[in-house]
Amino acid sequence: MADGDQLSDIDRRSLRILARSAKSATTGDRLSMRLERAADTGSRADYEKAESTFDSLDPTERQQISSKAEKHAATERQLAVTRRRRAAAPTPSPKTGAEPMEWTPIPQPEPSAESSEPPPRAAASKPGQPKTGRE
Repeated sequence: MADGDQLSDIDRRSLRILARSAKSATTGDRLSMRLERAADTGSRADYEKAESTFDSLDPTERQQISSKAEKHAATERQLAVTRRRRAAAPTPSPKTGAEPMEWTPIPQPEPSAESSEPPPRAAASKPGQPKTGRE
């Protein structure tokens, strides 16, 4: 525990884990409330009340709550490590399935100087109208 009247952030986090584990116990309601209060306020006096409530439980129930809290803490530690690794890892680029191709323009035929007439245009008709020879 931290010196003085306030608990450290680690202690408060630990109390929250213990409170969640105590909620599932049959007599853990009172303990859970006291642990949550101690975690919220960070007060040494609230911590001591929660500690005395925990110590008043029978040994098997204390052991069950402690085991659940240790498993929960280990899981949270592992999740924190995984989050840090993911944040530090470079983001892979999306795979397209093929290598990028080089772009080259399609050669266009140059207009000849001999012919000054534009190329013939195809006759366009409106949709739904039959083609006639007058267009």
